[in-house]
Amino acid sequence: MKKKMTIESKIKEALHPHWNLLTEEAMLYSATAGGKRIRPLLLLTVGEDIGVDEKELLDVAVAVELFHTASLIHDDLPPIDNANFRRGKPTCHRVYGEGIALLAGDGLFFLAFSRIAKVGIPKLFEEFSEMAYKLLLGEAMDVEFERGEREISTEIVEKMYSFKTGALFAFCFSAPFILKKHEYSLMKEMGEKFGVAFQIYDDLKDVLGSFEKLGKDVGKDVKKVTLVKKMGIQKARSLADKYYDEVLEFVKSEGLHKTLRLLKDLKKVVEER
Repeated sequence: MKKKMTIESKIKEALHPHWNLLTEEAMLYSATAGGKRIRPLLLLTVGEDIGVDEKELLDVAVAVELFHTASLIHDDLPPIDNANFRRGKPTCHRVYGEGIALLAGDGLFFLAFSRIAKVGIPKLFEEFSEMAYKLLLGEAMDVEFERGEREISTEIVEKMYSFKTGALFAFCFSAPFILKKHEYSLMKEMGEKFGVAFQIYDDLKDVLGSFEKLGKDVGKDVKKVTLVKKMGIQKARSLADKYYDEVLEFVKSEGLHKTLRLLKDLKKVVEER
């Protein structure tokens, strides 16, 4: 709870309006509209497990959440998902209009990179940049596959998940190791695997969940290519459970006890339906 409060405070601080612009207001609206802050919490907890000072990681944690929020603003826009609600509140473009929402998303992306640059570690900036491009590729796949112009294999859908959702989690899992100058490739791989499981659970929510529980539109994936559609509900859920358990086992084997506890607590949250 303390970590989350610190993250909330730092986000508000980072987005304090300077120019009396609607775009700034829209950025703040979307970034403080709620949310579980799963990504920055994971990053800070992994850091705590390996002895990284929280102050060193806060700029990175804020950057992660700003970047994530930016991706949601753009994802919700009419040309992509045309969503009306996000985190239980009207989406950014419903409140401020499409033009302002587009600028707000851009602003949060740029500000996220600015926060990462402040840390002054080239490898961290490189990994963040790689993550950003992977997320873009994953979103592009999502949009283009929806056109139904060609048959998409299960393997390619899983690759899309590893990009659009897994890449940011991979960064969260590995960033503290980069700051410590430790080997991070296995943590990165586990974060990606966690992201695939997370996306499958999200797909299941879209099919089986309700607005009251989720605070966002459901049934929006009717035309999308998903692993739930490709495999069926039970097989997709089994795959998500398998990947999640593999991540738990790895984290346990590495002695990351606080991260293990957080991931176990998150299990009910990410699969709630």
